[in-house]
Amino acid sequence: MLRKCASSQGVKNYSVPVGLDAKVKVDLIVIGSVAVSKEGYRLGKGEGYADLEYGMMSAIMKAVDEHTLIITTVHDCQIVDIPPNLMSEHDVPVDIIITPTQMVTCPKRAKPTGIIWSKLDANRLQEIPILRTLYEKERKAGKDVRLKEDFVMAEPFS
Repeated sequence: MLRKCASSQGVKNYSVPVGLDAKVKVDLIVIGSVAVSKEGYRLGKGEGYADLEYGMMSAIMKAVDEHTLIITTVHDCQIVDIPPNLMSEHDVPVDIIITPTQMVTCPKRAKPTGIIWSKLDANRLQEIPILRTLYEKERKAGKDVRLKEDFVMAEPFS
């Protein structure tokens, strides 16, 4: 049954959608990684979806916090040196790396505590309905939800 539930069809058939107002506590997240360092720095596919999901669970739901364990599974060759300057405040670090041959416990790193709206554009809000809902909720609460394009200053033509 577990194998069936873990499939995309199983998720459609057996899961219950969780809204932003749900009162849940997430103890463990298994997050995808393209590359990861033993220091806990993680590179995904570059779209930021995992970081956004974590931010949504942190900001409004309070479902995750600094105690939520973040694990990734990769092949040994995916453990590489990642310069810290490649990481940003919205990037979710990993606590444990599991490969076919080893388990690495990474140093504790600060985890994001919400959505960093200035890193997002209006297109992202259009493609993720629940993100748009969160944006409106935070805007109505008076929070700073200026998007990336709100910070772009037009250069005058000379």
